[in-house]
Amino acid sequence: MKKHTRESKRRKALLKASGHTYDDLANLAGVTWRMVKFWMDGERTSAPINAAFDTLTAKVESAA
Repeated sequence: MKKHTRESKRRKALLKASGHTYDDLANLAGVTWRMVKFWMDGERTSAPINAAFDTLTAKVESAA
């Protein structure tokens, strides 16, 4: 079983703290839920998902 990386855990915590879901991220990025899962787990890279993630979690990151 693959262990999640530090970055993966950070992403999941930020998304949860922002009150958004994988579906919210997928809709904003224009990709599938499955692609978001791969990105969140650190198995794939994606500029659209990264940009959408930054948009959804901006308030949480600025408060930290």
